[in-house]
Amino acid sequence: MTSNYKFFQTVSGISYFARVWVEVDLGAGIVKIIDAIDGNTNPDKGEYNANTAPSWVKAAVAGAGEAVDYLTDTGFIQNGCIVRIVRLVGSIVDSSEDVISCATALATWQAACPQLPLPETFFERGAWKLRYPKIEREANTLLSVEHEEL
Repeated sequence: MTSNYKFFQTVSGISYFARVWVEVDLGAGIVKIIDAIDGNTNPDKGEYNANTAPSWVKAAVAGAGEAVDYLTDTGFIQNGCIVRIVRLVGSIVDSSEDVISCATALATWQAACPQLPLPETFFERGAWKLRYPKIEREANTLLSVEHEEL
């Protein structure tokens, strides 16, 4: 499943932006998060990779891993998955590791479990975070959702 998420928020007149594309293969038997971003990105078009923005790619990998861990712990991902981060767009002015991590987690969540509501984003102590839904499930059926902070 392929997904992308565009994170765009403004707090106190300051904008925060990132857009991330992922591919998720469920049932892979293992959990793997892969930086699959093409080496021929163009920062002048907002495209970045591990060579041009290593901390952003590291944050993207962490965000995908956080979403996969939560979905695995709640039983919505079973038998592993492979997440490929295939494109990262940001802005030196408006993007940061926390924004990229959130955007990647949300893109991963959307691709892996589109039937579930997305985690909520919130801004606290100068950083963006996610509030994950508390999911009650029975045999992969969503029973109820409440959001909780990890």
